[in-house]
Amino acid sequence: MDPNTSGLAQKLAEAGQSHLLQFWNELSPEDQRDLIQELQGIDFQEINGFFKNAMETSSSTRHEKMDGRMEPVPREVIGSVTRDRERLKEWEVKGLDCISQSKVAVLLLAGGQGTRLGVSYPKGMYIMTSGRTMDSTKDFFSQHRYFGLDKNNVVFFQQGMLPAMDYSGKIILESKGKLSMAPDGNGGLYRALGNQGILEDMQRRGIEFIHVYCVDNILVKVADPTFVVEYSEITLATAEKRSSDGRLMFNAGNVANHFFSFSFLRDVVQTFVVYELLREDEFSPLKNADTQDGKDTPTTARHALMSLHHRWVLNAGGYFIDENGRRVPAIPR
Repeated sequence: MDPNTSGLAQKLAEAGQSHLLQFWNELSPEDQRDLIQELQGIDFQEINGFFKNAMETSSSTRHEKMDGRMEPVPREVIGSVTRDRERLKEWEVKGLDCISQSKVAVLLLAGGQGTRLGVSYPKGMYIMTSGRTMDSTKDFFSQHRYFGLDKNNVVFFQQGMLPAMDYSGKIILESKGKLSMAPDGNGGLYRALGNQGILEDMQRRGIEFIHVYCVDNILVKVADPTFVVEYSEITLATAEKRSSDGRLMFNAGNVANHFFSFSFLRDVVQTFVVYELLREDEFSPLKNADTQDGKDTPTTARHALMSLHHRWVLNAGGYFIDENGRRVPAIPR
């Protein structure tokens, strides 16, 4: 197919992306076909819109305007593991009842390639991978016999991909005949659920509730419905604001641990609930290799998990002994 006669060249010109064909005459017929197929699958106007919004949002002026509109989450929609202790058991019983009736699904976000962690294998039900992690993730589950799960109940699906762009909005070429593509992030979940037929599969199975979490949080409790709110993209001045009682006004962070009803995902109803948790009980991300700055590494993740299990034993009435058989005093929580 000739990009000039097919109208593709004109389409690229209108989007300011004509440079993607600069090596056309150097490509083999097979590479030309592959490039045409790749280009035809991209909505360039949509991509340019994404870039424009991203650049506007990242500017300091836009940050200040966004900060000025921000307000703390209303207290009436915030649950808290510390304030609602008397109801935790009630919620646990209801949750286990739903799980026992096969109404709960787990959706694992496992599209990251572990580049900061320094590994090339999967970091890791419904499992969302990226194109670059799909085969290795499937192989990982197969090698471990699906960890005792029924193979038919483990559903893999792929998140979308977006072309990488430079700071001037030009799509980057990975090679002369191939675009540089990257996974569209956790936010691509909702489009993928529809495009990949996952919502239909959930409906067929009678799923009513879905726990969504990221693969790199070692402390996550699978099928544990918790809620948090994101305040990571704000200025330092806003982050340091305090309320009349002296507490930080914006004191929550998103640990990518979400609980959805099926009807929410199907109809995209805008219902907003926040649940406040203790970080040491629920969140210890694994992002970096041990060779880096010592934050969010395999070592800190292991220590966090060991600490959590230590507290579980103590809370259940157990205790620890040292190498001489002497009881080790409990460390106050």
